[in-house]
Amino acid sequence: MSVSSVGESFEYVQLALASYALFGEGLSLSQAIIRTENFSKVQAADFQEKYRLVDHSPNDVFGFSATVFWIRRR
Repeated sequence: MSVSSVGESFEYVQLALASYALFGEGLSLSQAIIRTENFSKVQAADFQEKYRLVDHSPNDVFGFSATVFWIRRR
């Protein structure tokens, strides 16, 4: 696996983990991923600097949820 593939995989893993965070309750993006997904404060700050939460739909009666992030910078 190349270095860029490892870096890309890491980004995808962070996005996948963050998408399961419990958003709402007046929490910022970084607060939500620290509290519910065990991101460190440094990881959460880096994530929030790179991504913006566009929308989140919590679990419906079937357990489906959706989260959309916007890339602030590359």
